[in-house]
Amino acid sequence: MDAADVYVVSSRDNRGGLWVITTNDNVDALRFYQRRGFCLVRVHRGAADRSRASLKPDFPPVGAYEIPLRDEIELEKQP
Repeated sequence: MDAADVYVVSSRDNRGGLWVITTNDNVDALRFYQRRGFCLVRVHRGAADRSRASLKPDFPPVGAYEIPLRDEIELEKQP
């Protein structure tokens, strides 16, 4: 897993949990976090497309394992 592939890991809303957001193509990160007790909580459909259009034009359209890079997936772990 490449650190650049994971956008955020921090405590959230003073609830003591952790959350992470990664792209839909990052199956290695999804496996890593789920095996450590993180749960999928949200899919931000089209988020990578929007980032590519406005913030990161060099964001590739196809990611790891030749999966179209379109969405961001949010995972959370409660204490």
